[in-house]
Amino acid sequence: LGDVYKRQYSKRMDALTLQLPDALDLMMRGLRVGHPINATIANVGRTMADPVGAEFRTLAHQVSHGDYLTDAFRDFADRTGHEDIEYLSVSIAIQHGTGGNLANMIDTLSKVVRARIMMRRRVKAISSEGRISAYVLSGLPVLIYLATSITAPAYYADVSDDPMFKPMAFAIVALIVANFLALRKLVSFEV
Repeated sequence: LGDVYKRQYSKRMDALTLQLPDALDLMMRGLRVGHPINATIANVGRTMADPVGAEFRTLAHQVSHGDYLTDAFRDFADRTGHEDIEYLSVSIAIQHGTGGNLANMIDTLSKVVRARIMMRRRVKAISSEGRISAYVLSGLPVLIYLATSITAPAYYADVSDDPMFKPMAFAIVALIVANFLALRKLVSFEV
């Protein structure tokens, strides 16, 4: 049950990440034409598909029922645990406290989120060659062992009585596992 929940949560966060720049652009356009922030939030909730639409509807509901804008965005960030929404929450809090052009701030945040999405995709594409190499290099010794055992069964059977056979076999298996773990660590990036 835990793995299923984690996969669903991860899928929802991925969809939220992909929709967030469009939602921010919609907010920015609404603010630039003179709509109040509450109306732009409600518009994003009505216009966008879930999960962003649902989150912005919750946000609009909070604000319309008397919650402070900064607190509503803080709750939004806490609810999702999403780094980009944390930035949005901080931007709203800074703008609320100091003033300034919120539309430009949201426009900049939208561009940053889009750039981060593109960077993640580039890193994933570049590291895919390394991941495939890691799997091939880790699977090759096993494949060679199986092919040798099938084509020449006496190759390992003749030396299996030697007292050094088992320690050497365990050492080889340990090195193959260590190789796989090291290569996987080298090609895994957290962006």
